[in-house]
Amino acid sequence: MAEFKPYSVTRGGFATPRELFMSVVKDLTGFYDGEDNNAFEITYPTDYSDLDFNDPNNADNDVIIVQATSNVDACVDGVEAKQPWVIRFDTQKDIGHGMGHINVTTPLQIDWTKPRAPAIPYIPPDTAYIADKVDTEGTLGFVGHRKTNDAYKENGFINRAIYHTKVTQVQKIDDFGNLLWNLTPISGNTGPEQKWGSRGIIPKPGMDELGRVTYEIKLKWFKMLNADEVDLNAVYPTSGKVTSPPAQSDYDHILKQPLYEEKHCTLYIRSQSGLTDADMSGQRYQTYKVEGELPPSINDEAIDETLRDENGLAQQVAFTYKGSYPELNGWKIEIKDHDGGRYTDDWRGKFIPDTNFDGVWGFQEYAVKQLKDFVQGRDDINNVGVEIYDNSRYTLSPVTKYAFDEDGDALDPRAGALNVPLSYALTVSDHGIVLAVWDQAVDQYETNEGHRFSWLNIQRLVDKDTGAPLIDQNKSFCPLFCMYGVYHEKTQNAMYFVVRESDVHRPSEELTAGEDSPDSNAVLNTYEQVAVSEDYEYVITVPSGLTTQRYLYLEEADLIGYTSADVISNGALSEFAMYDEGVCSVTGHSNEAACVAGGGEWTSTTRLYKGLPSTGKFNTGMRMLMRWYGGRLGTIKDQQI
Repeated sequence: MAEFKPYSVTRGGFATPRELFMSVVKDLTGFYDGEDNNAFEITYPTDYSDLDFNDPNNADNDVIIVQATSNVDACVDGVEAKQPWVIRFDTQKDIGHGMGHINVTTPLQIDWTKPRAPAIPYIPPDTAYIADKVDTEGTLGFVGHRKTNDAYKENGFINRAIYHTKVTQVQKIDDFGNLLWNLTPISGNTGPEQKWGSRGIIPKPGMDELGRVTYEIKLKWFKMLNADEVDLNAVYPTSGKVTSPPAQSDYDHILKQPLYEEKHCTLYIRSQSGLTDADMSGQRYQTYKVEGELPPSINDEAIDETLRDENGLAQQVAFTYKGSYPELNGWKIEIKDHDGGRYTDDWRGKFIPDTNFDGVWGFQEYAVKQLKDFVQGRDDINNVGVEIYDNSRYTLSPVTKYAFDEDGDALDPRAGALNVPLSYALTVSDHGIVLAVWDQAVDQYETNEGHRFSWLNIQRLVDKDTGAPLIDQNKSFCPLFCMYGVYHEKTQNAMYFVVRESDVHRPSEELTAGEDSPDSNAVLNTYEQVAVSEDYEYVITVPSGLTTQRYLYLEEADLIGYTSADVISNGALSEFAMYDEGVCSVTGHSNEAACVAGGGEWTSTTRLYKGLPSTGKFNTGMRMLMRWYGGRLGTIKDQQI
């Protein structure tokens, strides 16, 4: 059985995150022969035989969880307090094709009772789980954007879907312009049913999260264009009693004729299904969307801060269905004579050729359609398809001629990706690991916001003088830190969090690594930087000043470093001494002072660090470095995995 020693490996040629993760899992759990001398052990699936190492892209491999052993972290089996921690590799289809997600957390934060052992969503104390609130989405210990569902699908540790060559979406279409859709039962009991969406319209969800359907209320009203000119209190100049309206000819020179413009608007509300016109009459509702120009009397009841940007009209308003509003009932003039006689005339009715003077209310319910009711004809009369679907029972996805998704990325993550394979570099030490992933041979290309690569560092900190790991729990809470960076077209993200401490059994909230924040220091310089001293020496910096919620730690994260991208090339190995590390000619001495005092000769030893891709365009910005063991490709082994 081989003895555990720190090691590094570089491997490449992977087209999918799942292939890459499977190889990383091998390197973490089977680098050495035997089970007791490796850095990690597989804890999910519980039966090792459930994994398919012969076919890495098998869906059985979509979630793998490995747990650290004492070989990679002495605190895992600590005498004072055991500190287990796990890494969860996730490439499930439902988080997006070509996605690779990682959780670094504790076993307590994994729901082992559910299929695929999901990480438990984080719900802050005294709050409810509300899906559309960003502060309750995702889980602690997530590497990458974890705040919303969309971000979760787009920004994992690996986003292969945006890495490969873009392709044009070709959705299946019939002769009438209808698109074909998969309606898949959420229950999973049966396969998807294919239905046509009418006239190329994407079917809309029939219900919201409260089971309410949408009602579209159309409203016709009339706007008086010359209200400032019309005298609503005019007195008709006649000596006799008024028994009939003034003649049409009297309006031009005696009374000012009102001018009207017909207006239309549409109000959208949500309510329970099955309401009739009688059910709605006289009831108060609140809109969630408005189209067209609202009557001023309804617009006055707008909810604060819900103005539509495009025209300043209120989007959320309270209104009474078939209520009495002036613009709907018309303006009326009361004409008096000198003897006190009165005649009331509806001006709008007189000057608008419309016998329907009252406002026109009409509604349509976007009811949930039963699949059996859909007509899939192939002629002009019978060509009706899905417009509203029951999202309480079905999910919707397009049916395409080829394997493309809605955003134009290949559903098969291998499609378009084989020409730019993925590579990774992994270092496993006795107090942590570093994993870096990148696209091969893209240094010369501009990728909008930076390179296509990610890195991850999980480690116990080391003493800034001796380099010894912080593992004595009698003297420290020995925090385990995770730092990571994700750089590609859609994000540039460098963060860090505390995975756990001796007495804290869940990760902390993540903090920005490149900026100061409350109770946190910037631990990286993520921008262009000066890395040359006055003595013309290049400077490499290791992260320090990391904080937990309780303490600032002066120890350092020695497994990574950073400098200007101009100092070291991508893939280059740099050798330098960092701490009081070396070998004494007299046994029993671990530092130079003790060695010399004991009559020995001290020989300093150096370390190797490997340069990773730059964070900026065209080899600019910051360059991360990772601790490295062995030659260019890492530790030399007789038999590679």
